[in-house]
Amino acid sequence: ANAAAAAVRASRQRARNAISNAVAAQAASLAELRARPVLRDPVAAVDVHAQRLADLRARLSRGTALRRDQEAERINALLTRVRALSPKATLARGYAILALGEETVTSVGQIDPGDEISGYLRDGLLKLSVISKDNQGEADASQT
Repeated sequence: ANAAAAAVRASRQRARNAISNAVAAQAASLAELRARPVLRDPVAAVDVHAQRLADLRARLSRGTALRRDQEAERINALLTRVRALSPKATLARGYAILALGEETVTSVGQIDPGDEISGYLRDGLLKLSVISKDNQGEADASQT
């Protein structure tokens, strides 16, 4: 009977030790899992991506603003050139535009004495009668 009781006690002790070792192994495994960065701070990975998105948004905003400003400068430069080349600007500089009907006169050869032409100036319109013409300017132009 004593031997049987001793065997039961020894068996119980072995069971306690086995359970204690199993609990210790599981506790160590759990501690190892908890030590991993993703489990220690699960939001950290999301924070890294959120910061990257914020940086990219800021870069995109700066890039868009820079491009918009560059294009505005380019448009203003082109607008200045167009305005300088406009007929109104030409007239404002003291030039005249001559027209025979709907056609702009660019050469003496387009008109003949007796033709009625229009002269557009900065401040109005002149109706002109051609009395004579000198083709000498045409000859000079063809020599260059």
